[in-house]
Amino acid sequence: MSATAIHAWLNSHGAFLVGVALLREQGPLDPVLDFLLSLGETSVSRARLSAALQNIHTASVRRTLATPDRPGVPLGTKAELHASQQALGQVPF
Repeated sequence: MSATAIHAWLNSHGAFLVGVALLREQGPLDPVLDFLLSLGETSVSRARLSAALQNIHTASVRRTLATPDRPGVPLGTKAELHASQQALGQVPF
């Protein structure tokens, strides 16, 4: 998935045909949207294209935020933290 490219396109108000290509990379389009985009760039088609790409970008961000950073890694107990701080000289023995 080209979430970075979609993000860049949305922020730069990129070329219409580039946006259409990014949208088509994501899979089959709704026939109505596909027809509208095939007519070329108009204010309506650009708005629909931007909305479709924004939906894809929002879903991508949600999936990224829902993924844990370090699954299955224990944080350690308070006693282990205290022992490591003692070893480093940060806490008196």
